[in-house]
Amino acid sequence: MCYNKDMENDKIVIFDWGGIAIDLENHAEKYREATLKTLKTLGCKLSDEEIDVKWRKHRETSDINAIADVEELKSWLLSCGEDLGFDADYDNFTTIFENNVLEIVPRHKEVADYAGSLKNRCKNGILSNLAIFHKNIISQHYNFEDFDKVYLSYELGMSKPDHKIYQYIEKDLGLPPDKILFIDDDEKNIIGARECGWHVCHATGHELDKIKSSVEDFLA
Repeated sequence: MCYNKDMENDKIVIFDWGGIAIDLENHAEKYREATLKTLKTLGCKLSDEEIDVKWRKHRETSDINAIADVEELKSWLLSCGEDLGFDADYDNFTTIFENNVLEIVPRHKEVADYAGSLKNRCKNGILSNLAIFHKNIISQHYNFEDFDKVYLSYELGMSKPDHKIYQYIEKDLGLPPDKILFIDDDEKNIIGARECGWHVCHATGHELDKIKSSVEDFLA
């Protein structure tokens, strides 16, 4: 792989979103609550347990985080609606889901602010697995203008922990892997990045001190 010689002395710190800027690890129940509330608002009459099983099945049979085409995602949502019995109008679903997540799921504002502030010291970026209908939510937590690079799985057509996504980012940055620090709460994603030679920090948004320490060691 060829690297950009003009950037060979640069370093970049890349942050995940879920579990880092938005609290998913210890508040997964809140995210579930937002999903249940959305589907019920749209007309689903199933029990919470039935929704959990069917929704999980649809999520597991299709990697919606790697779907870049809105029409394809609409088809996926329509299939969910037919199975779970809710109005699967994409625009309604997106608006209601966004509002529920922003209202119900806690965020880690201090971590997001810290991540954005690093642009004054080094390059910084975001790497997140998410579906198209999450984009407006993540943009409420991270100010994209504060970051040099934003990598969203659905835009790339691939997701973590596939090595291809890390290799794509290296090539896009023109940086060798040892110039990259990746911060994520999911151990699978951390392992994938480490296997590609990246520096890693396995942490959640509750561990800002750990994140800062890892960044300082990396930039030293």
